[in-house]
Amino acid sequence: MDKETAIALAKSGWWERKYPEVVALAQLEEPLLCMPWEIFQKTVEDVLKRPVYTHEFATPELLIKELRGQRLPPTIEELLEQLPKDKTIIVAISGEEVA
Repeated sequence: MDKETAIALAKSGWWERKYPEVVALAQLEEPLLCMPWEIFQKTVEDVLKRPVYTHEFATPELLIKELRGQRLPPTIEELLEQLPKDKTIIVAISGEEVA
């Protein structure tokens, strides 16, 4: 898909006429965003029934596998491993470590 087609699709509201699973899969498989980001992220979260962090969209193939039931949701450790090591911090709250 080219940029002009993605923009035209975004203006069309195509996602409003589709099942959430179809919307999530279609956009995850398309490198160019062709719908509002906020709706895309919420749709993926609704379909996967969990919070989906922005950095997870950098590897859409993992989200696609999860959506298709070919992969379990990532653990907090797996999510942290996806972050750059020099950008990750741990914050201690009430004596507990929280990522």
